[in-house]
Amino acid sequence: MSKRDNLRNKFGFLAYAKRTPSQAPSVDERFRNHLPYVYYDSDNLFPQRLIDLADNSAIHSSILNEVARYTGGDGFEFIGDSAERAEEYLNEILGELSIKEFITKTSVDIAYFQGFSWQVGYGRGSLRGEIVRLWHSDFSTVRSGKMEIDDRGKGIVNDFWLSADWRVATGKRAFGGRDEFAKPHFVSAFNPKQGSKDGLQMIYCKWYKPSKRFYPEPKYIGALHWVDLSHSIAEWKNNTLKNGFSASVHLHVPTVKEDDEAYDLRSIIEEDFAGSRNAGGIFLTTGGVDEPNPVLNAVPSNANAEIISEINSRVNENIVASHGMPPLLMGVQVATGLQSEGQAFQEAMDLFQNTKIRPNQALIEAKINKILEMAGIDAEFKIEKLAPVNFLPSDEIMLQTWTTNEIRERYNKEELEDGSGDIIIGQQDGSL
Repeated sequence: MSKRDNLRNKFGFLAYAKRTPSQAPSVDERFRNHLPYVYYDSDNLFPQRLIDLADNSAIHSSILNEVARYTGGDGFEFIGDSAERAEEYLNEILGELSIKEFITKTSVDIAYFQGFSWQVGYGRGSLRGEIVRLWHSDFSTVRSGKMEIDDRGKGIVNDFWLSADWRVATGKRAFGGRDEFAKPHFVSAFNPKQGSKDGLQMIYCKWYKPSKRFYPEPKYIGALHWVDLSHSIAEWKNNTLKNGFSASVHLHVPTVKEDDEAYDLRSIIEEDFAGSRNAGGIFLTTGGVDEPNPVLNAVPSNANAEIISEINSRVNENIVASHGMPPLLMGVQVATGLQSEGQAFQEAMDLFQNTKIRPNQALIEAKINKILEMAGIDAEFKIEKLAPVNFLPSDEIMLQTWTTNEIRERYNKEELEDGSGDIIIGQQDGSL
């Protein structure tokens, strides 16, 4: 053993470093000659990676849940002469799954992946060509087939592939035993005019993005590094609390210890002074008997905590911004200028609903209305807007910025018609 190794073992110092490559967020669509499907990113596991990131970031997961909740809306309605028949028909083809549950699952897929997939089943005999079943398919389990050129010279995807676990199925051509459950199976793309041998077809819907022919990219893709950093910060804080050095005072005592005793002492120190439960204790070290008397020194606190907290705030702000989510809705502090909190919140929510949520709902509505049209049902499916939880500014801000009638309306009081209702109470006397 070298002298350096001997010293390292004697003093017990260890350092770990991991180099992680930097990569711009993007979805790589790759082809494999021996496989019928297109890889969803370089390892074919991009959807699974998005799910893992959400599971490890509290704020990111919370935003995805909110986007899905608002996309799902506050119920639905059918408009038109055949509205009642439309609802009956949709309930029939969905089977045991309710319309609300179906829309909720689809909304979650859109929030995570910017796309969704449904399977339709066609009838036989007298019902040939009619959709008699409709299923939601987990978008993360679907992979696109390769593109073919049609008679017009346009690229078109004619099939999709589903697997219960692409971590197992990716790259494999032979399945058996424990792997059989993950074997990809073929589903024809949605084409009512062409039909399919097994009577099943896949409705695959995704948001358009230039140069992406097969798979969507989430709108928050630019923030994936921030989401990953959010997890790293939480992990750092957790490890610091559990394993960090928590003593507040260092005591050095002159003494002589054998190597084995020194090792035992080091273990005792780790047990007594590491972790949140041992904060504020005394850290004891020993030295030769010829050293001076015991020395007591203060141990400075870890300055990294303040830096990490500042970084964490920026991480949260960037994640919220990437989703287009109103910061006020997620509890992120923002400067609102001279506006009231209520007005700022309402304007942010209107922008969020109109630019982020409504397009998602329109995507779902278009596909359901297409199914109703194929069934010859004269009705339009519409997702109702979900109103946010009532947001009330502080009493002081209300009194300084709201008119008397605005406050009275908030509390279901009749308006004052003598002109006093236009008074801002905080600026001059008025009566509720």
